[in-house]
Amino acid sequence: MSSFGNKVHKIIFSLFFTGTTVQILGGFVWMCANLGGYQEFEVGGILYPLLISLAGVVEGMTAVPYYCILYVVQVCTAGFSYVRFLQAITCKVNAKGQSGLGKWQAMWGSLCLLTIPVGMQCHLAVLSVSLTVSAFMLLLAGLFRLLDLTAAQESVQDYKKILFFSLLKIGCLLLICTLLMPEYRYLAGVTVGMAGIGVWIQSGKLKGLSAVQRYKQTGVILIALLFSILISFGLAEGVFGEKMGTAAKTQVSEVKSAMVSRFIWPGYRRHYSAWSGEIKLVMDENMAWGISLYADQVRSELIPAVEAAYGVEKAEALLSEMISAAFMIRKRDIAGMILQDLVSYTVSPLMLPRLLSGECHASYSGQNYEIMKNHTPGLTRYYVSYGCWWFGIVLILALLLCLGKRGKSGGKWLLLSVTAVCMVCFYTMQGAGMMDYKNTILVTMLWYAGVIYKLHTAKSWGKEEMYE
Repeated sequence: MSSFGNKVHKIIFSLFFTGTTVQILGGFVWMCANLGGYQEFEVGGILYPLLISLAGVVEGMTAVPYYCILYVVQVCTAGFSYVRFLQAITCKVNAKGQSGLGKWQAMWGSLCLLTIPVGMQCHLAVLSVSLTVSAFMLLLAGLFRLLDLTAAQESVQDYKKILFFSLLKIGCLLLICTLLMPEYRYLAGVTVGMAGIGVWIQSGKLKGLSAVQRYKQTGVILIALLFSILISFGLAEGVFGEKMGTAAKTQVSEVKSAMVSRFIWPGYRRHYSAWSGEIKLVMDENMAWGISLYADQVRSELIPAVEAAYGVEKAEALLSEMISAAFMIRKRDIAGMILQDLVSYTVSPLMLPRLLSGECHASYSGQNYEIMKNHTPGLTRYYVSYGCWWFGIVLILALLLCLGKRGKSGGKWLLLSVTAVCMVCFYTMQGAGMMDYKNTILVTMLWYAGVIYKLHTAKSWGKEEMYE
């Protein structure tokens, strides 16, 4: 790298380190002030309610409120998973072991990710999001290690033993993500599937193995990954489906339900005259008005009522007619709302001030913020404001660093990019008026992780360290 490039990276590092350290300090102050507060959200999944029950047992033994116990567990788990993630994404495997981001550097980077305001709210809430993201980060770290092992297997001792435990860990983490938040059977499943493709590509580049050996090893890995995905889907759709909330009140497909919410809301009353007489028999003007005010009533009120009146097959046909009519009437409006949600999920902290001020379409941001600032309103306002402003700076730094020389990540950042795009698109298409920044705190963290990665590859943090 040229002398000018080194100076630019040093300036960016100094700015990033200083601004992020301020965020870390602010995050710790907010965490200490809100550790005894209770943020109430709806709890889903099957594993998290069990953890709540376990924390309740500990509360009876120690007199410490169960939610405080959960907060400590969530913060510690998040900190550990972020360290492993940052080390894995900068990892290089060779005969001597694996090297990457140093221990202290990774801990500081972990604190950077931990204290992002939109994420910190989840860590100090009775909510499954924090543990799900932590498990998913560990899953990503495991997938990165799998890619590294595949590329360097000829120089790794006990390769088969390490590979076995890596695949076992990946499978367990995939199941944990699914049991915590059912939709991760899709999100984590796609990521694991993409990693399988990466393994297949990496295996094809190995020169020390015969074609038969490559196909045999790759086949074992792909079968193991596919088996993990199928098990997670089986748990979500079968045995635990109803308990996990994946089985709705109706038999109408999830895709159809999401499309009704995404393409029609909030125009139910405005376009009431365009609906067929069969729909009007089920949805009178008062119901149309209520659904236009509350986006979640699309699935809880409208769709169950239509199915109860006409059956699943007829209901889906009528809902398709509603979707087509709404798209013809307000296609520009629909496209604008979809674009706004895509941007909001991609750069949530940057959009949050506009969402809170009412400049954008409806979302859950205002509700989330009201819950977050309930215990310490003044401190929360300054903490969130700084976090949003600093994210804008981080975004600029990330884009500037991307203009420089590209390093070889072994497909890791391609995997992360695909994961982020799938996550943003998935939650965007779940429905209009339902944008919730808690769903994509992983995407928000990737912008910070990208800066850390680029600074590390530019040697702005000194030499790499070996680690276990």
